[in-house]
Amino acid sequence: MRGINTVTILGHLGHDPELRHTAKGHQVLELGIATNRSIKRDNEWSEETDWHRVKLWNQQAEFVATHARKGDVVVVQGSLRTESWTDSATQLTRYKTYVYARRVQLPGSRRAPVSTTASADGAAGQTGPARLYEEDAIPF
Repeated sequence: MRGINTVTILGHLGHDPELRHTAKGHQVLELGIATNRSIKRDNEWSEETDWHRVKLWNQQAEFVATHARKGDVVVVQGSLRTESWTDSATQLTRYKTYVYARRVQLPGSRRAPVSTTASADGAAGQTGPARLYEEDAIPF
């Protein structure tokens, strides 16, 4: 039986997006998205923030880098993936878990709203009042 690996996050961008390129020329964007939750301790409510790492690729990365800014509300749907590498200083194996985005929506941007989806060939098209980008394929 196959498992299900689906994540949906609604939160705020923690910093302005910075588009990078891999050694093979792919565009990649890493986002930090903050979500808040209420916790009751000693009969008092307080808020705690969780941070989520999100990775976007190619046209999807370019779209978000162009349209999103720090503080914007973002809805991300994707799957969890854990990357590992060996730390050169300590020779220890390190891990980071990311949400690899399949769909990104920017519902509350301070700029004029645009809605975009990607077709199978990566072309973008207008679809509605909110900013939206869906990615069918991740480059590996």
